[in-house]
Amino acid sequence: MKKCNEKELYDDMLDYTLSEIKDMLIYGSNNVLSDIVESYQKHGGFQDNELMNKVEKEIMRRLR
Repeated sequence: MKKCNEKELYDDMLDYTLSEIKDMLIYGSNNVLSDIVESYQKHGGFQDNELMNKVEKEIMRRLR
């Protein structure tokens, strides 16, 4: 393993962790991200699939 400074190590650990979170949210045994967004919609008493899709896409963009 090459020597890294603390900033490089921090960035690498953060990238890895976010990638793992994304994989669990999207590619796990079920799509947990959709469940979370849908749960929010149910809590608010509305159903808007277009808005739900938009939020999911933005979350994925931010996790990249």
